[in-house]
Amino acid sequence: MKNFIFISMISMTLSCTSIKMSIDVPANIDDEFSLVRVSRVKGKMLPGASRTLGFEKEFIGNFKDGWKVSSDKYDKTPGGMFSEEAIKRSFLLNFGIGINDVISKSSDRFQFNIGNSKESLLVICHQLYLGKSKSYQIKEMFQYSKGERQFSNFSATMHFENNIGGNPWLLQLGYDRETPDGIVATTLREGMAVEKGLITNVSDTIHIKPLFIKQATSSKGTHAMPFSVIGGYEFSVGETSLGWVDLYASSIGFSNKITSKNKLMIAAASTAILLRNR
Repeated sequence: MKNFIFISMISMTLSCTSIKMSIDVPANIDDEFSLVRVSRVKGKMLPGASRTLGFEKEFIGNFKDGWKVSSDKYDKTPGGMFSEEAIKRSFLLNFGIGINDVISKSSDRFQFNIGNSKESLLVICHQLYLGKSKSYQIKEMFQYSKGERQFSNFSATMHFENNIGGNPWLLQLGYDRETPDGIVATTLREGMAVEKGLITNVSDTIHIKPLFIKQATSSKGTHAMPFSVIGGYEFSVGETSLGWVDLYASSIGFSNKITSKNKLMIAAASTAILLRNR
């Protein structure tokens, strides 16, 4: 979720300053890849509401939004009522200094279908984010929170609608990292949390790896990023790239050598990732 906040902040900057982002896509893009732009993937709707997805060519799709639930759980006595840490916090509370461990949870569900002239996929998605932080409050004057850990897991099941009884494909994409200096400080020093993932039906597996922004270009020239920023994801089998998704250009690149079924699956996975950041 924190990654999504950084993505949203950068996207807002782009829309205001007309900066074009360039991601590190495969070097042989011009010769072996085709591109499809995607629209209508931005914007959160009410649960159950739907809209048609826009694909520049080849695909059609329809999106249905689901429930997004967020909550914070406060723990004033970590380790138990009489633990050393709890006794210390109880003592500080006498001076108006409150310290709590906070676990923030966010769960987002949505689904869509996508198809070409031959077949279609039903894709059901779930994003889970957990953030552990320590919250400090000094009387009623000052409140401060320091993030200590981030956990994110994005999953999607993809069912070929004419493949009755066949194994569905499962997409998993996520990260788990400690941020002892706080989320902002860790991100500025190390970059965004790097997600790793795959798409598999048990017998076959496609790997997902992040693509980073190489540069940002505007009327004033080329700009370096202040920290490592993920701009998209590549889908590959071994050393062979099947395609990628560009988060900022809202576009999907495909190898011209992959099968129609794999192309539809890459389109579905890419659309799921684009909708995750809606």
